[in-house]
Amino acid sequence: MTPGTAPRPVPLYRYGALAWVWRGLIALALTGGGALLAFAVHFRSAGFVAMALPLLAPALFFGWVLATSIERRGEHLRVGTLLFAVRRIPLDRLGRPTLRLRATAVTHQVDAPRIWVPVRGRLPLYIDLLAGVPDPAAFRDVFPLSPAVSSVLESE
Repeated sequence: MTPGTAPRPVPLYRYGALAWVWRGLIALALTGGGALLAFAVHFRSAGFVAMALPLLAPALFFGWVLATSIERRGEHLRVGTLLFAVRRIPLDRLGRPTLRLRATAVTHQVDAPRIWVPVRGRLPLYIDLLAGVPDPAAFRDVFPLSPAVSSVLESE
């Protein structure tokens, strides 16, 4: 690489079409929450604000932390999110990933491998491991995982 040129991006993760399902749900939550906030202003009612917050807060939080794409660019990550924001995260700010393999539904558990990656001084990253990981070795270089989790990546 010559001086002054940007490092070549290394694709680590792609969420895929499921992102659009979540974006649709976020749009519904933001629309409903926004309408409730408009009612709160119009009617001067704290009750409408109380109804809007459970819709808006999770939609904004998960829209910001759920990764839809991750590329390594030198010593930082370029992370696309559900809300179409791009987060630039230095590698030295990443913490140790926390793995969850199953999600509990009302009556049973379902396979849902995912990791939460703390980011020092910022909101964490949420990475669904059922998505596309084009290069598992490069992914593991950035997000160190146990051998058991690595087998989940290899089976995709």
